[in-house]
Amino acid sequence: MRKLIQKAALFLIPFLILFLCFFWLEPYDYFGLRGDATYLSRPLSSMRAVMREQPSNIILGDSRMANLNVDYIEELTGEDYLSLAFGGATLGESVELFWYAAGRAPLEKVYFGVSFYTAGGDLSSGRIPDVQEQAEHLGSFVSNFNNWLEAINTAKYKTKNLLAGLLDKPEWVEYPEDPTQFVNIEPSQEPGERYRKNLEDYAGIIRSNLGEGWQINPESCEKLAEIIDYCEENGIELIFVFPPMQESIQTLVLEPMGLVEQAETFKQWLRERATVYDLEFVNSFTSNEDNFYDGFHLMGEQKKVLAELIFTDIQSEAIRRTNP
Repeated sequence: MRKLIQKAALFLIPFLILFLCFFWLEPYDYFGLRGDATYLSRPLSSMRAVMREQPSNIILGDSRMANLNVDYIEELTGEDYLSLAFGGATLGESVELFWYAAGRAPLEKVYFGVSFYTAGGDLSSGRIPDVQEQAEHLGSFVSNFNNWLEAINTAKYKTKNLLAGLLDKPEWVEYPEDPTQFVNIEPSQEPGERYRKNLEDYAGIIRSNLGEGWQINPESCEKLAEIIDYCEENGIELIFVFPPMQESIQTLVLEPMGLVEQAETFKQWLRERATVYDLEFVNSFTSNEDNFYDGFHLMGEQKKVLAELIFTDIQSEAIRRTNP
C-alpha cells in the first residue's frame, strides 16, 4: 500500500506543479489572490469579481467606459466601483452583464455606457454565456484550451522581462496601450498629418461597420426600458453615459449617412426615462484632435478628464446632464 501511495504521488506531483504554474500565469486572476488581472481578461475576471466582492457600484459599456480607471474614480468619489465594461462589448452583452450583477450583488449605482453605435448593433448575449460558464465552474475554466495559451503567452512575457532585467534593457511591454492606465503615447506624425491614427480612415471603418440601412434597433429601447424599470423598483441609481466621440465621427459618419436625427431621437427617448450624461456631441473638447487616440478613444490624461466629467459635478461645455 505504501509503495502504491508513493507511485501515485510521483504520478500526481507533475500535474500539481503544472496546475500551480497555470494559475500563477493565467491573466484572469481567477481566484482574486494575485490582484493582477489584465485589462484584456475582461469580462471573465470582472464576473469573478462580482461573485467575490458583491459590489454596490458598477460600470458597464464598451472600451470607452472600460478606459475609466476605477482607482482614480475612487480618489474622486471616495466610493468603490467595479468595472464590467470591456473592449468590443455590444449593447446586448452589457445588458446581460447588468442582469448578472443585479442577481448577485446589492447594487446601488450603475453607470451604463451607450451610444448611437451600440444601439444599432448586436443585441444577443454574445460571449457572456460561455464566459459565465467559466466564471462559475472551475472545470470549464481549466479545460478551456485558450486559457492555457494565454498562460503560455504570459510566461513568454515574464521571461522576456526577466532577460531584459538581466541585460539591463527596457522592459518589453506586451500591450503598449493599456487603456486603464494614464499613459500618453506620443504620436509619430509629420506636420500637416492627422493626429495619431488617421481620423478619416477611422471614420471609414465606422461607416463600413454600420453599413447601408443602419438604424437604431427598437429592441435596444425595450432592453434598456426593462433595466430602467428594475432600477426604479429596487432603488438603484441608474445613469446612462454617452461617451465622447471625436468631431470627425459626427461630420464624416453621422451627417453623410443621415443618422443625426436617429441618434438624437434615441438620446431623447432615454432622457425622458432616465438620467443621461451626454458627451457625444461637438464641442471644444471633442473638436480637439489632440484629445483623441482615434475617433472614439481618448489619449492618456484625457481619460482623467472624462472620469472627472462623469463622476463629479464639474461644470463644462463638454457634458450635458439631464434628469427625466
